Amino acid sequence: MEKYSKCMVRIHWIHAALITFVLLSGGLILSEMPNNTDKIGSLKIHILLGLLITVITFVRLFKASKHPEMKPLEVGTGREQIIKWNHRLIYLVLIIVGLSGVIAANTSGLGDIVFFGKEAALYADATSFSKLAGGVHAVATKLLMFLIVMHVAGIVSYMLKIKENVLKRMWF
Repeated sequence: MEKYSKCMVRIHWIHAALITFVLLSGGLILSEMPNNTDKIGSLKIHILLGLLITVITFVRLFKASKHPEMKPLEVGTGREQIIKWNHRLIYLVLIIVGLSGVIAANTSGLGDIVFFGKEAALYADATSFSKLAGGVHAVATKLLMFLIVMHVAGIVSYMLKIKENVLKRMWF
């Protein structure tokens, strides 16, 4: 079985861990915290890790463009296209999540509050800190979660159907 390079494997799993942490902490913890000064430390971590995820996304795309494309899995009619588009959409949505988060933080002054101690009230709710960018960020994170679930479900279904551990392609 063809395997990804060790560099690509490391980047993938670091990326996956960071994305999982930020999605879960943002959706389960940050969204439930009251918008007061106690939230600022958690927002700082969320924003910094979100920026790191966005940078890693671009690094992965750059590194992938320099490596020859791997032979697609033989999964049956149409599924190859679903797999290809799932990967592409994950990258696209990651970029949208990152950019919308940056725009939302900048246009609302949240970045100044969190990083530079600007004295101002935090936004009233998750989308009011920047109506358009905050809304895009919220919807895009839900779409990202869906795409990741589809990605994992595809891996599991492939392993059950073909009886081959496809994770070996993306492991050390």
